[in-house]
Amino acid sequence: MKKIIFAALLLAAFSCKKSDNDDDTGTGGTGVAPARDSLFGTYIITAETTNGQNSWNTTSHAACEMDNSYTLNPNGTAVISEEGNVCAGGGNVSGAWEISGTMFTFNGVPGTVLSFQNSHFVVRKTVSVGGSAVTRVVTYSRI
Repeated sequence: MKKIIFAALLLAAFSCKKSDNDDDTGTGGTGVAPARDSLFGTYIITAETTNGQNSWNTTSHAACEMDNSYTLNPNGTAVISEEGNVCAGGGNVSGAWEISGTMFTFNGVPGTVLSFQNSHFVVRKTVSVGGSAVTRVVTYSRI
């Protein structure tokens, strides 16, 4: 389950050139198509909503998950690194990522890149939580 959550959280960790028509609110828009090489780098999550409600808190996530970093490598691999607080039985998680137009996929879980600025980007994805589909919007900030 932790790997699925991490994969879902990583979906947004990517950057592209912002155009005048991009929706930077993180709540709508059809998405932006980042250049593959603009996504390389390391990010942290700085905001998340689930069905429009703030979910980037210790009620929704273990404290040990909230300080992780997300690295997208040029060869298509990705690493979620445990930083600071390490989860019991935790450790770094490796995976694969790809970008096709506005769709970013991490370990088979797709999401739409909604907006990008040099310092951060926003991704929207639909994931299953407790058997119900929910919409998550995640802000990834470059470190």
